[in-house]
Amino acid sequence: MSVSTIGLIAKRFLMYCKLLHEANESAIKKKISNNGGYIAHFDGTTEAQVGDIALAVMDSISGHILYSEMVKSEKEATIKTALDEVVSKYGIPLMSVSDCKSGFLSACKRSLGSIYHLYCHFHFCRTFKKYFIKDHSDLKKILGQGLKVKSKISETIKKIILTKRNKKEFKTLDDIKREWKASRDIKNTYLYTLRWVLKFKNDSSGKGVPFDLPYLDLYSRVYLANAFLNKILKNKDRIESFEIIKKIVCEMDSEKHLSIHKKIKSLKYKWSWFNKLRASLYMSSIDNDEDDYISPLSKRYNLSDDEIDKIDGNLKSYCDELTKEISSDHCTEEELETLTSFKSQTEKYQSNLSIPRLETRTASKRKHIYIPQRTNNILETFFRSVKTILRRITGRSKITLEFNSVGHLLPYYLNMRTHPQFEQIFMTEENMVTAFSKLHSSTNFDPINVTGISKISKTNYDELDDLDDILIKSNALL
Repeated sequence: MSVSTIGLIAKRFLMYCKLLHEANESAIKKKISNNGGYIAHFDGTTEAQVGDIALAVMDSISGHILYSEMVKSEKEATIKTALDEVVSKYGIPLMSVSDCKSGFLSACKRSLGSIYHLYCHFHFCRTFKKYFIKDHSDLKKILGQGLKVKSKISETIKKIILTKRNKKEFKTLDDIKREWKASRDIKNTYLYTLRWVLKFKNDSSGKGVPFDLPYLDLYSRVYLANAFLNKILKNKDRIESFEIIKKIVCEMDSEKHLSIHKKIKSLKYKWSWFNKLRASLYMSSIDNDEDDYISPLSKRYNLSDDEIDKIDGNLKSYCDELTKEISSDHCTEEELETLTSFKSQTEKYQSNLSIPRLETRTASKRKHIYIPQRTNNILETFFRSVKTILRRITGRSKITLEFNSVGHLLPYYLNMRTHPQFEQIFMTEENMVTAFSKLHSSTNFDPINVTGISKISKTNYDELDDLDDILIKSNALL
């Protein structure tokens, strides 16, 4: 078979999965009713040059995908249309959750009424990116294109001649200091220190700006390394290859690059206030302990009841502290502008950052209390799994065509194949054949639309009709 035919078979399989989901909407609705309701998380994702967006709505209580379609944008009208469709099938949710895009809140109010809408805490913190991106980009340019810090250190490492290849790596400068005390080996210690400086991105959590400022970390590591090396290097050890860190520091401190210190001061000041905000939301520790470095896609940021109750008060105290700092007379004009913006940004979203306890009663009259996930991690993780599968199948990092074709269909398959309500169907080929064949008896069944392709030749369609067994086996492609 040609690659295009296999592609049609695979897409047809995914369309069957969507139809299977639609055929079981009454069972999903019953499950939601038994749970006492659902929490609607919604978000969209896309790929470079696709143009369209895969928009999905998911219930974090039952774990069901409730909606998945390709849309042109995430404008208010588009979100409202999607939510209207979900409401028409499953009723009004207990609450909704999204990131902080413009129009999301108003779309929820128009479609869902007065129910509470929670802004994802992680995405709220990301709205502060605009206050850091320019200074951090400028710093990256100075250290990279201007001072060429990384390339100079890399070249120096290559010039260090060792009698035996040394592959030791140390995570912290303190580890290197302990190694130095034990060995007193100048050359190896110098090598370890240079390698440690180049590993500056290890200080980052993987969340991106403003959570991580890697070139601020590089700047700090250079100065820390210089202070340490100045202590251990004696005059006789100061050969040319051992001078690179000192030369970089001298360049940084020269009149030509004085602007770098202004950038550093600005970044450190803003970052200290950003970290206070994160601590107010329990998105990090104010002391920068190891919990600070947890990826948002690998942990749900669960909170205790006490922490949940304190979030409103924490945010109020944070804004009060900002007000006090703004009214003080020791802030520069730039710092006043920054703090005013931080206060405005926090107050703008504050009313949608509280985490409610949702109390419901099921058909059996039992009371349930749900504490919603405070991030949209459930969908962020799901989108990542969709793209991972497409990249694994194609063997390419760019999945523009594949995502555009099936990016909105894969969520149904991925969700159902492991969901307790559907997983039995996907355990064997026979179960899938039985489940899919029942769809043909539906009065709404349209075999042409099952392919999801409007222009398809009769020859190709006949060929697909003769390949029902291959259709089932195409599950292996996924």
